[in-house]
Amino acid sequence: MEQTGINESPETKAYKENSVWFGTILGGPLTATYLLAENYKFSGETGKAKQIWIFGVLFTLGLLSLVCILPSALLDKIPKFIVPLFITCMAQYIFQRYQKDKIADHIQKGGQLFGFWRVFLISLIGLILTFALTAVLFLSFGDTA
Repeated sequence: MEQTGINESPETKAYKENSVWFGTILGGPLTATYLLAENYKFSGETGKAKQIWIFGVLFTLGLLSLVCILPSALLDKIPKFIVPLFITCMAQYIFQRYQKDKIADHIQKGGQLFGFWRVFLISLIGLILTFALTAVLFLSFGDTA
């Protein structure tokens, strides 16, 4: 049998699709980054975990910077649900495309998943970090609008 690099220990846990979806909706892009990176680490793909962290942090910084420098009149024209929907769709695409089969195989073999309360706590931490980062960026950019 070929080894896939997945840690098949019963103690190893992963995040399922609903957890990634819920965490992203509640906690934003940093939470999505954390959950997806942990799933990559779970499956032995530490290089991809590092890549998703780099992408996620740069994406978050870019998005928040854009929000800080765009005039509020322009931001008011964009429906409020568009950005969270876009971020959630991106996270779901990554999960579906690269992680779904590995997580399904893990579950089928009796593997464990992280629970709701852990996802909820991580989401709250991600939300707080995002708000703090936004405040720092607003202070850095000043009132440019």
